Amino acid sequence: MALWPFDTEGFPPRWECGSGWTDEPWLGWLHITADTLTAAAYVAIPCLLVMALRKRGKEFPAPTLVLLFAAFILACGLVHALEVTTFYTPVYRLSGIAKAVMAIVSVATVGALTGALPRLLAYRSPTELDLEVQARTHELTRTADRLDDALKQLNEERSRVQVAMRAGAMGSWDWDLEKGEVTFDETQREITGLGLAGEPISPNQFFECVHPEDRDELNRQLDESISAGTPYNHSFRFLTPQGESKWLSGRGLLLEQPGRPRRFVGVNFDVTPQKELEIELQRARVAAESANVAKSQFLANTSHEIRTPLTAILGCAEALVRDPRGSDSIETASVIRDQGESLLRVLNDVLDLSKMEAGKLEITPGPCSPAGIISDVESLILPLANRKGLTLTTRMEATVPAEVISDGIRIRQVLLNLVTNAVKFSQQGRVQIELTTQPTTNPQRLEMIFRVSDEGPGIPPEELKEIFLPFHQVDRQETRRVSGSGLGLAISHRLAELIGGVLEVQSELGRGSVFTLRVPAVVTKASDNAIDPASGVTAFPADIGGRVLIADDTPSVRYLLKQMFRTFPGELAFEEDGRAAVASVMAAASEGAPFDLVLLDMHMPELSGYDAARTIRRAGITTPIIALTASAMAGDREECLAAGCDAYVSKPIDWTNLIQEVVRQLRVRQRPPGS
Repeated sequence: MALWPFDTEGFPPRWECGSGWTDEPWLGWLHITADTLTAAAYVAIPCLLVMALRKRGKEFPAPTLVLLFAAFILACGLVHALEVTTFYTPVYRLSGIAKAVMAIVSVATVGALTGALPRLLAYRSPTELDLEVQARTHELTRTADRLDDALKQLNEERSRVQVAMRAGAMGSWDWDLEKGEVTFDETQREITGLGLAGEPISPNQFFECVHPEDRDELNRQLDESISAGTPYNHSFRFLTPQGESKWLSGRGLLLEQPGRPRRFVGVNFDVTPQKELEIELQRARVAAESANVAKSQFLANTSHEIRTPLTAILGCAEALVRDPRGSDSIETASVIRDQGESLLRVLNDVLDLSKMEAGKLEITPGPCSPAGIISDVESLILPLANRKGLTLTTRMEATVPAEVISDGIRIRQVLLNLVTNAVKFSQQGRVQIELTTQPTTNPQRLEMIFRVSDEGPGIPPEELKEIFLPFHQVDRQETRRVSGSGLGLAISHRLAELIGGVLEVQSELGRGSVFTLRVPAVVTKASDNAIDPASGVTAFPADIGGRVLIADDTPSVRYLLKQMFRTFPGELAFEEDGRAAVASVMAAASEGAPFDLVLLDMHMPELSGYDAARTIRRAGITTPIIALTASAMAGDREECLAAGCDAYVSKPIDWTNLIQEVVRQLRVRQRPPGS
């Protein structure tokens, strides 16, 4: 017995169901053909859908729905196939089951289709997709154009930044903290001399070139910035592999991005010129502060140096006023003279320094005797050395020429200062003046080497570079007992340079000092024509005569000048102001008995000496005029000569200098024409 779905009992084949099928067999064959083709199509459709799902299933919007639809089509195909079968085998029971399955699948497909309908409705057609693609393509094209413009602008900005960084000697660096690698740009490589194009270096390579004194602080600054995430800002010294020393200033910032390694990025720029200027300014500030301290000390010293002799001068002068004929009057007057000379030395030091700083100090090379210079210095300092119980000796090698061309006055001034200091600062032992020569390639030229050595306290090593600075004095117990303005060595050092030489010092504490003056000179022979006819004159010669007018508004100065001219063999006249002096000169000239020499104080009432000299010269009077003035600053001599004076004598008046200048002017005046 067949299974129930395949049991055909009770049902005839469809061909046997009625005469209609027999009468019209074509209708049966129509059903058979249509159902057969439909069944075949319904089997092919789900097979194709399954194949499509296997190949492109992820692209279908509802794959489950497609599977249900395939099952529904397959069920329909099975029903049609059974319809064909019933024409020959009446398996109506199986056909019913197939139709029931088809109904279930149909209902399930409807349910699935209903749930997927919104997604299916949202699924766009190829036309819509094509339009969407075109729109998106257009939008992407516009975006690409904007992006291209942005990239161009970014590249331009990057180029400008690179140019600016190169112009500012600024290079960038990128430190990968995970890999321990640092990448430099081209400018940074040029600044540091490290790395090759595109090749990173290790941080140690960079730190090895940092100045050893700055390395620890740079490490500390970087560690602090990396650990705390704070901006990095630090300057340090850098020594390139090529041996160049630079100051670099760095700026940097820590970058932390999720999923990416930590980086420390920044720039370094060369600040060497700025740092050098800053250091120079700092040095200048320290020097200025030191100079201010030194000048304050100088003012204190100078005040002491002026007040001390003034006390003696005023006291002695008071003693002379009270008892002018006392037994010790000569000694009292000597004290006044000595203390006055001390005051004059302080003033001359200040004036010399002022002239040097103004570039007005005159250097006048001429014939001079090296042996004579040493002899003069020795004779002046020997009394001081004897009073202190010191031995003053001189030594001169046999090759020293008898006469050379140099500025003997300035050489004498430097040596006098050096020997005076040696005697002042020495408490015992010997002070020696030594002169040797050093030949040059030119047989007519040589270098004179003056050495002044002592056995005094010596100079500390740290002070040796500063003793030639103005207002500087060695601050030691031994030196504080000795007076002085602190200008002598500074003036001597500059004088040595002005005459083309150099002043050097060597010293050892407790063993004394050696000052060496090196001066170039030209060897000459002695010549009477080269000797000033007034040099060596200390009193008025008997053959000097003539009429001399002296104009000064200060009674004490007129009294001093009367004493100086006490041995003058000629005629003297005195006036108290400039207007009276001009009137006397004019009257003498109109009477045919003009004055042979006029001495004018340059600062007088009624009419100054400058205006008086100009008035005399405008009147065509050629009488020699000697300017007498207490103004001894740089440029004062030139101002006197420009006013019409022929010579210049500064106050306080040196007795010998004035006599020599008067003799010189009178001899020129009395010289026969053409001689």
